[in-house]
Amino acid sequence: TKIMVAVIPEKPKSSLKYIDSEKTNISKDSIVEEPIVTAAVITKDDPNLPCLTFRFWVMSTFFTSLGAAISQFYYFRPNIGYFSIFFVVLVSNFIGKWMAIVLPTRKFRIWRWEFSFNPGPFNVKEHVCITVAASTGGVSAYATDIIAIQELFYHQTINFVTGFLLLMSTQILGYGLAGFLRKYLVRPANMIWPSNLVFASMFNTLHGNVSETRDRIRFFSVAFSFMFVWQFVPQYMFTWLTSMALLCLIAPYDRLINRLGSGYHGVGILNFTLDWNAIGQVGPLFTP
Repeated sequence: TKIMVAVIPEKPKSSLKYIDSEKTNISKDSIVEEPIVTAAVITKDDPNLPCLTFRFWVMSTFFTSLGAAISQFYYFRPNIGYFSIFFVVLVSNFIGKWMAIVLPTRKFRIWRWEFSFNPGPFNVKEHVCITVAASTGGVSAYATDIIAIQELFYHQTINFVTGFLLLMSTQILGYGLAGFLRKYLVRPANMIWPSNLVFASMFNTLHGNVSETRDRIRFFSVAFSFMFVWQFVPQYMFTWLTSMALLCLIAPYDRLINRLGSGYHGVGILNFTLDWNAIGQVGPLFTP
């Protein structure tokens, strides 16, 4: 007699390292395993820090409204104006510390709810929540294309209520999809988002121990001052530095050479720039 033995192959293990600290006994310090993440992200947390404070609601509403207005104003224009989140991070830090000094610390009570305009020093959680609100809400909605196309090409006017519900439904649909994909794109330790590491490092520098972050703040101050002064050179003094097309200099009247060498109207071969607005559009310092 022959004995048949069935061999069941093992399931391949996924390369994603999903760690749920609430359901496992693994310490929180071991959740982050990538060296690049460990260098920028702090795994320690203080649950007593307030988040949704009066300062958060005021600054998040202001920066979200400002960003949405600027983004929508430049949405249909050829010269696009960007609402930088780094601007929100830096300005909200100064405003938050100023509000922590001038706002009263008195506590108010409404029925069983107690609150204060100034619960304490401006902390990193407030700062992060303000930045998240401004980065998610302070942008233009893609659904405005639908309203604009219907009015311009089909001569169909959409009333305010219909347009508002259209914008809200498309935006909420995007947030819902983000919630579904959070388990696969956010929670795994191997899912690294390089652009967010920049903000994490900046928050740690602004709210960390002064003795430990002194060198970082000094480097940031020097780099910021140099870039602020230099930006006037390619923008106003010597605009050729924005797009240095070497092929166009060799044959300025040759149409084929111009199409190959022009950075604005061509392929951009041997085209160089010293303008940070052109260099930093895709985030070359943190995007791999």
